[in-house]
This record gives sequence, structure tokens and C-alpha cells, in this order.
Amino acid sequence: NAFKQRFADLGVQAVFSCLDSPATLEKVYGGALLKNTLFFSCLPGYITANLKVRKAPRLAERPFDIVYRGRTLPPELGRLGQDKRIIGEQVLAFSDTYGWKVDISSAEQDRIYGPAWNDFLMSGRAMLGVEGGATIFDFDGSIHTAVETYKGKHPGATFEEIWSAVLAEFEGNIEFRTLTPKFFEAIAAGTVLILYPGEYNDILIRDRHYIPLERDGSNIADV
Repeated sequence: NAFKQRFADLGVQAVFSCLDSPATLEKVYGGALLKNTLFFSCLPGYITANLKVRKAPRLAERPFDIVYRGRTLPPELGRLGQDKRIIGEQVLAFSDTYGWKVDISSAEQDRIYGPAWNDFLMSGRAMLGVEGGATIFDFDGSIHTAVETYKGKHPGATFEEIWSAVLAEFEGNIEFRTLTPKFFEAIAAGTVLILYPGEYNDILIRDRHYIPLERDGSNIADV
């Protein structure tokens, strides 16, 4: 809501949004404030030109079997936001069983930026991934406040505890799922994608563009 008000105050004429349907755009940005604003759906990113021409090492020459950098997102983004952390933890738990060499982390201090990111992508034979987005939108800040209040009363509460106590009624108030730039970057780097099944903007197709990993890990041997 604050963004909508600021857009209106600034007289913004056009918004390019990662929201991918007129119905979702209407739910998020609808109303009198922005009735004269044009909205366009787009992807949140593509690839830099140097990745298109850079020669990637052969898979056999790469030191790791699987690489991944996720992120631990706030609970108030909903269940989808937790997938970024969960897929890394899931595959780490299997890595010893299958003898994989992995470089996987969702810790903020392990984030990788700039040219080092492309080097990281090319260090693994495969990269994990999930859809970006959120399944809860907090329009007025009240959900965030409720989460923080609950955490204050229950230090160390898990996501599931917070979700059950505070977030369940809001889950799915907006369903926003999107491709993120790292998928295109991995493809340009010649790195195989291992992804939770999803829509991926109808661009990436399971068993064709990526190896699907079921959320319960039931097909890990096939992967």
C-alpha cells in the first residue's frame, strides 16, 4: 500500500512488474490510486552479455557435483519463500549417502556477488533451484507486526510454529511465482538444473530443461 501511495504521489505512468497476470496485478495494484497507470509484466532478470560468450568448463572438469546459494527469507512471505532454504538442506542431507561433492548454503554471509557468481556457477555440474516469489502479501505491515510479536513471545519458534499460529489464514492471499535470473545464468554456464517442480513461467519444462526433485525427496535416487 505504501508503494502504491508513493507511485501515485510521484505520478508514475508505467510500472514493469514481475507479477505475471492481469488478475494478480489487479489484486496488488488495483484501486483508484493508480487507475491511470499502465502495468506491464516482465521477468525479473535475464543474463549479462559476457555469459553468452564465456567458454564454460566441461562438466567432468568441475570440482563440485551440486552447487547452490539460497536465502533464509522472512516467514511472512509464506511457504514458497521457505523453499529457497529447504531444498539446500534437503540435498545436503543426502550428499553423504550418495558421495556428492557439494557447495550449498543459505547463510547470508555465504552469498556470492559480481564476477565470482559466474565462477561459482561453473564450479558445479548441477545447480539447485526453486521458483522465486511469495505466497503471502503483507499490504499494510500488520502481518509482519504479528509475526514479530509472536517471535517476541516465543523466541526460537520454527517457521511451522509461526505459520500455524499467525500465517495460515493469510497463506495464498496472493500467489506469485516467477523465474529468476539464476536459471538463465546456469543455462548459459552449461550447468544442469535440479529444481522443485513448478510452473517457471511456462518457460522451463520438467524432464526437458531441468531434473525435477520432488519436495519430499522421494525421487532422489532417480535425480
